[in-house]
Amino acid sequence: MQPAGRFFLCARCRAQVFICRRCNRGQISRALTAATRRMASSRNALSAGEAEADLRRQIARRYVATGVMVPIEEIVVTSGALDALMLCLQVLTRPGDTIAIERPAFHAVQDAVKRLRLKAVEIPVDPHRGLDLGVLEVALAQHPVRACWFMTTLQQPTGATLSDELKEALVRLLAKHDVPLIEDDVFRELHFGLTPAYPAKRFDSNGLVLHCGSFSKSLAPGLRLGWVAAGRYAARIEHARWLTMAPASVPVQCAIADYLEHGDYNRLLRKLRRDLAFLQSRMAAAVVRYFPKGTRMVRPPGGFFLWVELPDGVEAVRLFEMAEAHEIAIAPGAIFSCSSEFRHHIRLNYGRPWTPDVEKEIHTLGTLAKRAMVEQRPTRHIKRGISSAKGWNT
Repeated sequence: MQPAGRFFLCARCRAQVFICRRCNRGQISRALTAATRRMASSRNALSAGEAEADLRRQIARRYVATGVMVPIEEIVVTSGALDALMLCLQVLTRPGDTIAIERPAFHAVQDAVKRLRLKAVEIPVDPHRGLDLGVLEVALAQHPVRACWFMTTLQQPTGATLSDELKEALVRLLAKHDVPLIEDDVFRELHFGLTPAYPAKRFDSNGLVLHCGSFSKSLAPGLRLGWVAAGRYAARIEHARWLTMAPASVPVQCAIADYLEHGDYNRLLRKLRRDLAFLQSRMAAAVVRYFPKGTRMVRPPGGFFLWVELPDGVEAVRLFEMAEAHEIAIAPGAIFSCSSEFRHHIRLNYGRPWTPDVEKEIHTLGTLAKRAMVEQRPTRHIKRGISSAKGWNT
Protein backbone atom coordinates (compact mmCIF):
# COMPACT_ATOMS: atom_id res chain seq x y z
CA MET A 1 0.00 0.00 0.00
CA GLN A 2 1.28 3.45 -0.89
CA PRO A 3 1.81 5.54 2.28
CA ALA A 4 -0.39 8.63 2.36
CA GLY A 5 1.17 11.87 3.38
CA ARG A 6 3.32 14.79 2.37
CA PHE A 7 6.98 15.54 2.82
CA PHE A 8 8.85 18.42 4.45
CA LEU A 9 12.30 19.89 4.02
CA CYS A 10 14.33 19.17 7.13
CA ALA A 11 15.91 22.41 8.35
CA ARG A 12 18.94 20.53 9.65
CA CYS A 13 20.09 18.25 6.81
CA ARG A 14 17.88 19.55 3.96
CA ALA A 15 16.39 16.10 3.46
CA GLN A 16 12.88 15.54 2.16
CA VAL A 17 11.25 14.03 5.25
CA PHE A 18 8.03 12.08 4.88
CA ILE A 19 5.41 12.60 7.60
CA CYS A 20 1.94 11.05 7.57
CA ARG A 21 -0.70 13.76 7.43
CA ARG A 22 -3.45 11.57 8.92
CA CYS A 23 -1.57 10.78 12.12
CA ASN A 24 0.18 14.05 12.77
CA ARG A 25 -0.64 17.17 10.88
CA GLY A 26 -4.11 17.93 12.23
CA GLN A 27 -3.31 17.24 15.87
CA ILE A 28 -0.15 19.35 15.91
CA SER A 29 -1.91 22.17 14.06
CA ARG A 30 -4.75 22.20 16.58
CA ALA A 31 -2.33 22.13 19.50
CA LEU A 32 -0.30 24.98 18.01
CA THR A 33 -3.42 27.06 17.37
CA ALA A 34 -4.61 26.52 20.94
CA ALA A 35 -1.18 27.43 22.31
CA THR A 36 -1.07 30.63 20.24
CA ARG A 37 -4.51 31.68 21.47
CA ARG A 38 -3.47 30.93 25.01
CA MET A 39 -0.38 33.09 24.64
CA ALA A 40 -2.56 35.94 23.34
CA SER A 41 -4.54 35.90 26.58
CA SER A 42 -2.67 37.61 29.40
CA ARG A 43 -4.89 35.79 31.91
CA ASN A 44 -4.12 32.27 30.67
CA ALA A 45 -0.71 32.69 29.05
CA LEU A 46 2.19 30.61 30.30
CA SER A 47 5.53 32.28 30.80
CA ALA A 48 8.47 31.08 28.73
CA GLY A 49 9.84 29.32 31.82
CA GLU A 50 6.55 27.54 32.54
CA ALA A 51 6.17 26.42 28.92
CA GLU A 52 9.68 25.02 28.89
CA ALA A 53 9.15 23.27 32.22
CA ASP A 54 6.08 21.48 30.82
CA LEU A 55 8.02 20.34 27.77
CA ARG A 56 11.00 19.22 29.82
CA ARG A 57 8.69 17.07 31.97
CA GLN A 58 7.32 15.36 28.85
CA ILE A 59 10.82 14.78 27.47
CA ALA A 60 11.90 13.30 30.81
CA ARG A 61 8.95 10.89 30.60
CA ARG A 62 10.12 9.80 27.13
CA TYR A 63 13.53 9.00 28.61
CA VAL A 64 11.96 6.72 31.23
CA ALA A 65 10.59 4.55 28.41
CA THR A 66 14.17 3.95 27.24
CA GLY A 67 15.39 2.96 30.67
CA VAL A 68 17.10 6.30 31.33
CA MET A 69 16.33 8.41 34.37
CA VAL A 70 17.08 12.02 33.45
CA PRO A 71 16.36 14.79 35.98
CA ILE A 72 14.22 17.55 34.53
CA GLU A 73 16.86 20.09 35.55
CA GLU A 74 19.35 18.40 33.21
CA ILE A 75 17.25 19.02 30.08
CA VAL A 76 17.92 22.19 28.06
CA VAL A 77 15.42 22.98 25.27
CA THR A 78 16.76 24.54 22.05
CA SER A 79 15.55 25.64 18.63
CA GLY A 80 16.44 22.36 16.96
CA ALA A 81 18.97 19.61 17.62
CA LEU A 82 21.75 21.37 15.71
CA ASP A 83 21.54 24.28 18.15
CA ALA A 84 21.83 21.79 21.01
CA LEU A 85 24.87 20.12 19.44
CA MET A 86 26.58 23.44 18.75
CA LEU A 87 25.92 24.61 22.32
CA CYS A 88 27.57 21.47 23.66
CA LEU A 89 30.61 21.96 21.45
CA GLN A 90 30.94 25.63 22.37
CA VAL A 91 30.80 24.88 26.09
CA LEU A 92 33.23 21.95 25.95
CA THR A 93 35.90 23.38 23.65
CA ARG A 94 37.97 26.42 22.81
CA PRO A 95 39.59 27.35 19.45
CA GLY A 96 42.52 25.04 18.75
CA ASP A 97 41.14 22.13 20.81
CA THR A 98 40.90 18.62 19.37
CA ILE A 99 37.66 16.65 19.14
CA ALA A 100 36.97 13.13 17.91
CA ILE A 101 34.38 12.75 15.15
CA GLU A 102 33.21 9.90 12.95
CA ARG A 103 34.41 9.01 9.44
CA PRO A 104 32.13 9.31 7.53
CA ALA A 105 30.14 11.83 9.55
CA PHE A 106 27.13 14.10 9.15
CA HIS A 107 28.45 17.01 7.08
CA ALA A 108 27.42 19.66 9.66
CA VAL A 109 30.10 18.22 11.95
CA GLN A 110 32.85 19.39 9.57
CA ASP A 111 31.16 22.78 9.34
CA ALA A 112 31.15 23.05 13.14
CA VAL A 113 34.84 22.09 13.35
CA LYS A 114 35.75 24.86 10.89
CA ARG A 115 33.44 27.42 12.43
CA LEU A 116 34.81 26.93 15.94
CA ARG A 117 38.40 26.57 14.69
CA LEU A 118 38.86 23.10 16.14
CA LYS A 119 41.05 20.18 15.16
CA ALA A 120 39.40 16.85 14.37
CA VAL A 121 40.51 13.25 14.77
CA GLU A 122 38.38 11.01 12.55
CA ILE A 123 37.32 7.60 13.91
CA PRO A 124 36.21 5.10 11.24
CA VAL A 125 32.66 3.73 11.26
CA ASP A 126 31.86 0.23 10.03
CA PRO A 127 28.42 0.24 8.34
CA HIS A 128 27.28 -2.74 10.39
CA ARG A 129 29.14 -2.62 13.73
CA GLY A 130 29.46 1.14 14.02
CA LEU A 131 32.29 3.14 15.58
CA ASP A 132 35.73 1.47 15.82
CA LEU A 133 36.45 1.62 19.56
CA GLY A 134 39.98 0.28 19.07
CA VAL A 135 40.93 3.25 16.90
CA LEU A 136 39.21 5.58 19.36
CA GLU A 137 41.22 4.15 22.27
CA VAL A 138 44.47 4.81 20.40
CA ALA A 139 43.33 8.33 19.50
CA LEU A 140 42.52 9.12 23.13
CA ALA A 141 45.99 7.99 24.14
CA GLN A 142 47.77 9.97 21.42
CA HIS A 143 45.76 13.20 21.22
CA PRO A 144 44.41 15.70 23.80
CA VAL A 145 40.78 15.02 22.85
CA ARG A 146 38.46 17.48 24.58
CA ALA A 147 35.16 15.94 23.45
CA CYS A 148 33.62 13.39 21.09
CA TRP A 149 30.69 13.96 18.73
CA PHE A 150 29.21 10.59 17.74
CA MET A 151 25.90 9.19 16.46
CA THR A 152 25.62 5.86 18.24
CA THR A 153 22.23 4.91 16.72
CA LEU A 154 21.35 5.07 13.00
CA GLN A 155 24.56 6.93 12.29
CA GLN A 156 24.56 9.39 9.44
CA PRO A 157 25.25 8.60 6.61
CA THR A 158 25.89 4.85 7.07
CA GLY A 159 22.87 3.98 9.24
CA ALA A 160 25.10 1.96 11.58
CA THR A 161 24.01 1.31 15.18
CA LEU A 162 26.36 0.35 18.00
CA SER A 163 25.21 -2.64 20.03
CA ASP A 164 24.30 -2.03 23.66
CA GLU A 165 27.53 -3.78 24.67
CA LEU A 166 29.62 -1.46 22.51
CA LYS A 167 27.74 1.62 23.73
CA GLU A 168 28.49 0.62 27.31
CA ALA A 169 32.14 0.00 26.38
CA LEU A 170 32.27 3.42 24.70
CA VAL A 171 30.97 5.17 27.81
CA ARG A 172 33.45 3.28 30.01
CA LEU A 173 36.34 4.17 27.71
CA LEU A 174 35.48 7.87 27.70
CA ALA A 175 34.96 7.89 31.47
CA LYS A 176 38.44 6.42 31.88
CA HIS A 177 39.86 9.43 30.04
CA ASP A 178 37.30 11.89 31.49
CA VAL A 179 36.23 12.90 27.97
CA PRO A 180 32.60 13.99 27.42
CA LEU A 181 30.46 12.46 24.68
CA ILE A 182 28.08 14.61 22.62
CA GLU A 183 25.58 11.94 21.57
CA ASP A 184 23.72 13.00 18.42
CA ASP A 185 20.61 10.82 18.62
CA VAL A 186 18.05 12.46 16.34
CA PHE A 187 17.13 9.29 14.41
CA ARG A 188 16.70 6.79 17.27
CA GLU A 189 12.87 6.94 17.25
CA LEU A 190 12.83 5.91 13.58
CA HIS A 191 14.01 2.33 14.11
CA PHE A 192 12.21 -0.49 12.28
CA GLY A 193 12.37 -3.02 15.12
CA LEU A 194 9.88 -3.65 17.89
CA THR A 195 11.96 -1.80 20.45
CA PRO A 196 14.45 1.07 20.01
CA ALA A 197 18.13 0.76 20.76
CA TYR A 198 19.20 2.23 24.07
CA PRO A 199 21.13 5.50 23.91
CA ALA A 200 24.68 5.53 25.24
CA LYS A 201 23.27 7.92 27.86
CA ARG A 202 21.71 4.89 29.57
CA PHE A 203 25.17 3.65 30.60
CA ASP A 204 26.45 7.00 31.89
CA SER A 205 26.92 7.30 35.64
CA ASN A 206 29.39 10.19 35.57
CA GLY A 207 27.35 12.89 33.79
CA LEU A 208 29.74 12.82 30.82
CA VAL A 209 27.16 12.04 28.10
CA LEU A 210 25.33 15.01 26.62
CA HIS A 211 22.39 13.41 24.81
CA CYS A 212 20.89 15.54 22.01
CA GLY A 213 17.48 14.81 20.50
CA SER A 214 14.85 16.40 18.31
CA PHE A 215 11.22 16.13 17.24
CA SER A 216 12.06 17.36 13.73
CA LYS A 217 12.56 13.91 12.20
CA SER A 218 9.39 12.36 13.60
CA LEU A 219 6.81 14.84 14.85
CA ALA A 220 7.17 18.39 13.59
CA PRO A 221 9.84 18.98 10.90
CA GLY A 222 9.08 22.66 10.43
CA LEU A 223 8.80 23.67 14.08
CA ARG A 224 12.51 23.54 15.02
CA LEU A 225 12.58 22.08 18.50
CA GLY A 226 15.37 20.05 20.07
CA TRP A 227 17.02 19.49 23.43
CA VAL A 228 20.07 18.20 25.24
CA ALA A 229 20.15 16.13 28.42
CA ALA A 230 23.45 17.64 29.43
CA GLY A 231 24.57 15.73 32.52
CA ARG A 232 27.12 17.57 34.65
CA TYR A 233 27.29 20.35 32.04
CA ALA A 234 23.60 21.36 32.19
CA ALA A 235 24.10 24.62 34.08
CA ARG A 236 26.90 25.78 31.77
CA ILE A 237 24.90 24.93 28.66
CA GLU A 238 21.79 26.66 30.00
CA HIS A 239 23.87 29.77 30.67
CA ALA A 240 25.45 29.65 27.20
CA ARG A 241 22.06 29.24 25.58
CA TRP A 242 20.69 32.42 27.13
CA LEU A 243 23.83 34.32 26.14
CA THR A 244 24.18 33.18 22.54
CA MET A 245 20.91 31.78 21.16
CA ALA A 246 17.28 32.77 20.88
CA PRO A 247 14.97 30.55 22.96
CA ALA A 248 12.66 28.08 21.26
CA SER A 249 9.21 29.40 20.36
CA VAL A 250 6.91 29.34 23.40
CA PRO A 251 3.77 28.37 21.40
CA VAL A 252 5.72 25.54 19.76
CA GLN A 253 6.91 24.30 23.16
CA CYS A 254 3.33 24.42 24.48
CA ALA A 255 1.95 22.63 21.43
CA ILE A 256 4.44 19.78 21.49
CA ALA A 257 4.18 19.35 25.26
CA ASP A 258 0.40 19.15 24.91
CA TYR A 259 0.64 16.63 22.08
CA LEU A 260 3.09 14.45 24.00
CA GLU A 261 0.76 14.42 27.00
CA HIS A 262 -2.62 14.05 25.29
CA GLY A 263 -1.89 12.82 21.76
CA ASP A 264 -0.85 9.36 20.63
CA TYR A 265 2.79 9.91 19.76
CA ASN A 266 3.68 6.22 20.02
CA ARG A 267 0.98 5.30 17.52
CA LEU A 268 2.27 7.96 15.14
CA LEU A 269 5.80 6.57 15.46
CA ARG A 270 4.67 3.00 14.77
CA LYS A 271 2.98 4.06 11.54
CA LEU A 272 5.86 6.27 10.48
CA ARG A 273 8.31 3.40 11.00
CA ARG A 274 6.17 1.05 8.90
CA ASP A 275 5.96 3.63 6.14
CA LEU A 276 9.71 4.24 6.16
CA ALA A 277 10.47 0.50 6.09
CA PHE A 278 8.18 0.17 3.05
CA LEU A 279 9.85 3.11 1.32
CA GLN A 280 13.32 1.74 2.04
CA SER A 281 12.42 -1.61 0.48
CA ARG A 282 11.13 0.09 -2.66
CA MET A 283 14.21 2.26 -3.12
CA ALA A 284 16.63 -0.57 -2.36
CA ALA A 285 14.90 -2.76 -4.94
CA ALA A 286 15.12 0.07 -7.49
CA VAL A 287 18.86 0.52 -6.83
CA VAL A 288 19.43 -3.19 -7.41
CA ARG A 289 17.32 -3.05 -10.59
CA TYR A 290 18.76 0.07 -12.21
CA PHE A 291 22.30 0.72 -10.95
CA PRO A 292 25.40 -0.78 -12.59
CA LYS A 293 26.73 -4.18 -11.62
CA GLY A 294 29.08 -3.94 -8.65
CA THR A 295 27.00 -1.36 -6.78
CA ARG A 296 26.76 -2.14 -3.06
CA MET A 297 24.62 -0.61 -0.35
CA VAL A 298 23.81 -0.72 3.33
CA ARG A 299 20.17 -1.09 4.36
CA PRO A 300 20.01 0.36 7.88
CA PRO A 301 17.43 -0.77 10.45
CA GLY A 302 15.74 2.61 10.46
CA GLY A 303 15.95 6.24 9.40
CA PHE A 304 15.51 7.42 5.82
CA PHE A 305 18.91 7.18 4.11
CA LEU A 306 20.70 4.54 2.03
CA TRP A 307 24.51 4.56 1.91
CA VAL A 308 25.51 3.34 -1.55
CA GLU A 309 28.97 2.40 -2.83
CA LEU A 310 29.34 2.77 -6.59
CA PRO A 311 31.67 0.67 -8.76
CA ASP A 312 35.26 1.91 -9.01
CA GLY A 313 34.69 3.58 -12.37
CA VAL A 314 32.02 5.96 -11.05
CA GLU A 315 33.07 9.13 -9.24
CA ALA A 316 30.34 10.31 -6.88
CA VAL A 317 30.99 14.01 -7.52
CA ARG A 318 30.70 13.45 -11.27
CA LEU A 319 27.45 11.55 -10.76
CA PHE A 320 26.22 14.37 -8.51
CA GLU A 321 26.86 16.89 -11.30
CA MET A 322 25.12 14.73 -13.88
CA ALA A 323 22.15 14.16 -11.57
CA GLU A 324 21.89 17.87 -10.78
CA ALA A 325 21.45 18.58 -14.48
CA HIS A 326 18.37 16.30 -14.34
CA GLU A 327 17.14 17.98 -11.12
CA ILE A 328 17.84 14.86 -9.06
CA ALA A 329 19.31 15.41 -5.59
CA ILE A 330 21.95 13.09 -4.14
CA ALA A 331 24.72 13.65 -1.59
CA PRO A 332 28.25 12.68 -2.72
CA GLY A 333 30.30 10.82 -0.15
CA ALA A 334 33.14 13.35 -0.08
CA ILE A 335 31.04 15.82 1.96
CA PHE A 336 30.96 13.34 4.85
CA SER A 337 34.71 13.41 5.53
CA CYS A 338 37.20 16.15 6.38
CA SER A 339 39.67 14.52 3.99
CA SER A 340 37.12 14.17 1.13
CA GLU A 341 37.15 10.38 1.21
CA PHE A 342 34.32 8.13 0.01
CA ARG A 343 34.53 9.42 -3.55
CA HIS A 344 32.68 6.34 -4.78
CA HIS A 345 29.83 6.67 -2.26
CA ILE A 346 26.52 8.50 -2.37
CA ARG A 347 23.70 8.96 0.12
CA LEU A 348 20.14 8.50 -1.13
CA ASN A 349 17.05 9.67 0.73
CA TYR A 350 13.98 7.42 0.68
CA GLY A 351 11.93 9.53 3.09
CA ARG A 352 9.24 10.61 0.63
CA PRO A 353 6.20 8.89 -0.88
CA TRP A 354 7.07 6.32 -3.54
CA THR A 355 5.61 7.39 -6.87
CA PRO A 356 6.30 6.59 -10.53
CA ASP A 357 8.25 9.87 -10.70
CA VAL A 358 10.52 8.78 -7.84
CA GLU A 359 11.16 5.41 -9.50
CA LYS A 360 11.91 7.24 -12.73
CA GLU A 361 14.49 9.36 -10.88
CA ILE A 362 16.25 6.24 -9.58
CA HIS A 363 16.12 4.72 -13.07
CA THR A 364 17.68 7.88 -14.50
CA LEU A 365 20.29 7.96 -11.74
CA GLY A 366 21.25 4.36 -12.49
CA THR A 367 21.51 5.14 -16.19
CA LEU A 368 23.74 8.12 -15.44
CA ALA A 369 25.96 5.94 -13.23
CA LYS A 370 26.37 3.45 -16.08
CA ARG A 371 27.22 6.29 -18.46
CA ALA A 372 29.78 7.69 -16.03
CA MET A 373 31.29 4.24 -15.71
CA VAL A 374 31.85 4.12 -19.46
CA GLU A 375 33.17 7.69 -19.67
CA GLN A 376 35.72 7.39 -16.89
CA ARG A 377 38.84 5.31 -17.01
CA PRO A 378 38.99 3.00 -13.98
CA THR A 379 41.57 4.16 -11.46
CA ARG A 380 43.38 2.17 -8.82
CA HIS A 381 43.29 3.53 -5.32
CA ILE A 382 43.54 2.43 -1.73
CA LYS A 383 40.14 2.26 -0.05
CA ARG A 384 40.02 3.21 3.58
CA GLY A 385 37.38 3.35 6.25
CA ILE A 386 33.87 2.28 5.42
CA SER A 387 34.55 1.07 1.87
CA SER A 388 36.84 -1.66 3.22
CA ALA A 389 34.10 -3.17 5.38
CA LYS A 390 32.78 -6.66 4.61
CA GLY A 391 29.24 -7.92 4.46
CA TRP A 392 27.58 -5.28 2.31
CA ASN A 393 24.05 -5.83 1.06
CA THR A 394 23.90 -6.10 -2.72
